[in-house]
Amino acid sequence: PIQQPHSESWQYLVGKHQWGLKYEIGVSIGIPQIIWLSGPWKGAASDSTIAKQSGILESVPINESILADKSYRGNRIRFMVPIPGKKQSHTMTKKKINYWIYSVRQTVER
Repeated sequence: PIQQPHSESWQYLVGKHQWGLKYEIGVSIGIPQIIWLSGPWKGAASDSTIAKQSGILESVPINESILADKSYRGNRIRFMVPIPGKKQSHTMTKKKINYWIYSVRQTVER
């Protein structure tokens, strides 16, 4: 969180009457360590825009994926995101994939 900037404060808005800066942090799942850090970014910047502009896609080998939340679903080749749709309509394989993605993301967030 930051104090409200005097100019262009809307670009830093992250919540109701809250302003902030964002940082993009990449964590390795295989060996738990921070492997990427970029920022600061304006608080109103979308996560997918930050990913496009930060250079993370160029730094991750082409045969690896980036585990991300559903806001990245526009690029399913590079980002591993939950499969959309209602849980009841998913096959058992899709449910297992989503379970794995959510489990790993929870661990990373902690």
